Amino acid sequence: MKNLLALGVAIAAIGVAPAFANVDPKIAEFCLKAQDFQGCVRSMSGKKPEETTTTIRQVQQQGANLTEGNSCPAQHIYSGGGYCQRVTCIKRGLFGRGHAEELAGKGISCKGGAELTWDNTHQPVRASISTKCPPHEPEIGYASTCAEAADKGYVKQLGIGIKFDDKGYIEEILGEEARRIRLRRGDIVVSINGNSFKAFKASPNKRWYEKAGEPFTITVRRDGDELVFRGNIEWVKVPVKYLFKAEDR
Repeated sequence: MKNLLALGVAIAAIGVAPAFANVDPKIAEFCLKAQDFQGCVRSMSGKKPEETTTTIRQVQQQGANLTEGNSCPAQHIYSGGGYCQRVTCIKRGLFGRGHAEELAGKGISCKGGAELTWDNTHQPVRASISTKCPPHEPEIGYASTCAEAADKGYVKQLGIGIKFDDKGYIEEILGEEARRIRLRRGDIVVSINGNSFKAFKASPNKRWYEKAGEPFTITVRRDGDELVFRGNIEWVKVPVKYLFKAEDR
């Protein structure tokens, strides 16, 4: 949680035809040269935040390596593609339709029965990186991954699926893979992937894996014996209480 790797930001010069099914190819080609690609497309074509998200994703996948960020500035909500859009509260009275679909049920509200909606009179801004919040892209409709985690009560993280204390005692089994290979509460972690628990504690990012399905080996001490277990890294739902200080939520 304390360490977040910032990836380089680059937009590659790529062919536009297959990537921009919903955007005029001339606009897409022109905007590839702009600093704010999404804002440029939106400005020239009059698209809403959700309508340009797919296009931005396609650009990233075909030629860009983009740090999307995990936090938006005040009065802004994550709208996708690495951008945050300003939101506003509008009173519609009897003609109200409720909060905008992407914003409803995300733990945010307006006073006096007003409805929360996207404010497209302002240009979108880039999401920033907060080291206090989970290091992944927020779901559309949340101000940050901290807000998302607080609302859902958990964070999805890549891991072995166990919670252990500073001495290596396993306190809780969180993942299905850890249960499958029969790790237990009370086991003492001796090593992970051949590295001692002491070395693991000293590691800056506290992990030696990068993707789901990657194999791991963990050695634990149980009833005086050392046992070796092998499994695969998975996405684990980690309760917020294990990850944040109260003031960060």
